[in-house]
Amino acid sequence: EYKIKVKRLVGAYLFSSMTNTIMPLKIGELYKIYLYGYELKDYKKSLEAVLIDKFFDAVFLLIVFMVIEIIKKQTISFITIVLFIFVFLAVITYISFEKTYRFLNKYLIINKKTKISNKCLKLLEECKEIFFSIKTMIKDREILIIVLTVFSWISEICFVFILCKAINIKINLLNFITYINDSFLGIQNGLIHYYIYATFLVCIMYIFIVIIKKIWNKRKNRRKIG
Repeated sequence: EYKIKVKRLVGAYLFSSMTNTIMPLKIGELYKIYLYGYELKDYKKSLEAVLIDKFFDAVFLLIVFMVIEIIKKQTISFITIVLFIFVFLAVITYISFEKTYRFLNKYLIINKKTKISNKCLKLLEECKEIFFSIKTMIKDREILIIVLTVFSWISEICFVFILCKAINIKINLLNFITYINDSFLGIQNGLIHYYIYATFLVCIMYIFIVIIKKIWNKRKNRRKIG
């Protein structure tokens, strides 16, 4: 129901991907929040959309990483632990929120004589709005979101494998986990350097295409006016 142009979504994905690789802790997602918020004129909805996106990303990667590490009998990686904690906390919060909200709301209303209680009550109401908004956004779209998430990550994995083949670097799924782990921590190893260059090149191509399209549209409009 929130119509964002495809070219804006593509731009957000490309630039946030490059920033996420350069900067630690997925800081590039802040750009997505800003862009979606600017397009929607609502930064709260933007934050909610990115949270949903990151949750399904985390679930997919957690399943893949755990399966690979168990089959290969590898030590659980740092990124797998981080993903597990994030998914676990998100699921527990989602399942228990409504009951927790009712309990805290009742408690704070009874004890709302202090300024802190009033502030906590307002914060709780804000959390309630975000929760029900996220619930509405997910409802009846779970399968679609899962399909898009799987497709996007398969595309990402294929891109990395093609890049490695092009520059003659050996890579397997275990190395891919290391790559994601290094990317999350902002560790600049050889593969990530090449990935940054490749993403930067794609970003330049994207900007070039957008500029050419704008020039073409201006000329087209001038011809119509003439």
